[in-house]
Amino acid sequence: MNLNNPFWLFCLSLWKDDAIAKLAISLSVTQGVDVVGVFFILYAQQHHRQVNESNFRAIQTTYRPLIEQYRTLRRASKDQVAEALYQQQKQLELCAEQHYANALFERALHTGQLNSIELSVFERELLVFAGSRIDSEVNPH
Repeated sequence: MNLNNPFWLFCLSLWKDDAIAKLAISLSVTQGVDVVGVFFILYAQQHHRQVNESNFRAIQTTYRPLIEQYRTLRRASKDQVAEALYQQQKQLELCAEQHYANALFERALHTGQLNSIELSVFERELLVFAGSRIDSEVNPH
């Protein structure tokens, strides 16, 4: 597995932006937004690549439930288990997200025009906000 793929590095750069991270966490917790999936669509837009929707949805269907189970377990056990175990649970969740990102990067990108993928209102909110933050860094006013 290539954990230094350009998409994963892109995700890490977005998480470093406090405003993006705050919105992403909020929408993930309150609305169930698939942050990695939204970041992937943004990555495709930024790099003028096409997303293969059937591959995207198949990969999403495989990884999202697993990541959500890890996340639920981690959150439920936060104050119940030793700190070392809690940190291992966080690492397991992160590892699952890395595998998800890697699968998307390897199997859901194609060259060509970007096609539109149906997003929820909240996913679109994160996509537009993160995209505007990137644009403001590239073209500051």
